[in-house]
Amino acid sequence: MCGRVRRTYAEAMCFGRKQSKALHVYGADDMLADGSAAGCTSGLALAIGSDLAGRVVICAALAFDRMFVDVARNAQRRFSSPQCQSRVRAAAAHRARKAAA
Repeated sequence: MCGRVRRTYAEAMCFGRKQSKALHVYGADDMLADGSAAGCTSGLALAIGSDLAGRVVICAALAFDRMFVDVARNAQRRFSSPQCQSRVRAAAAHRARKAAA
């Protein structure tokens, strides 16, 4: 994880007063992709370093590496979104129909 944060050249700055603080994360330059990658990677690092570490999950879809924080009560989510789950189920049904034919 630290390697990914280093590759985005993320720079974090904390602003605010004692009561409320805001964390701003910047990329190496003005490019949207760099800033977005830096923000996502830093957010993931914060989640892993918190009490949510046990709930950070990689989506179960094949060839898909999206990570998400499972906040469901029973912590049993396998997919990052209902759309992702639907794609996996549709592909499995298609393979089953093809194999049966």
